[in-house]
Amino acid sequence: MSQVARFPIFILVSLVVFIAILRFVTRRRADPPSARVLVTLAAVVVVGGMVFAKFGQNTGWPWWVYYTIPAAATFLVPPVVLRFSARE
Repeated sequence: MSQVARFPIFILVSLVVFIAILRFVTRRRADPPSARVLVTLAAVVVVGGMVFAKFGQNTGWPWWVYYTIPAAATFLVPPVVLRFSARE
């Protein structure tokens, strides 16, 4: 399988796993986030992060730029958007 064909598969699998993790983390909430919110959040963080990282790597940016920014988004955006409690 070519690199071009693998990238969308990686994105799709990452989206599914990311949404599953968010659903698991928020499962005990009285009012869990809607599927629309989770899919939108996952699309921004996962798809945006992977495209940004791929672009950064292909254009020759330093590794710490194209790894750090998507990783920071993955760890910081969901708690802010979903208003995680300390337990979550």
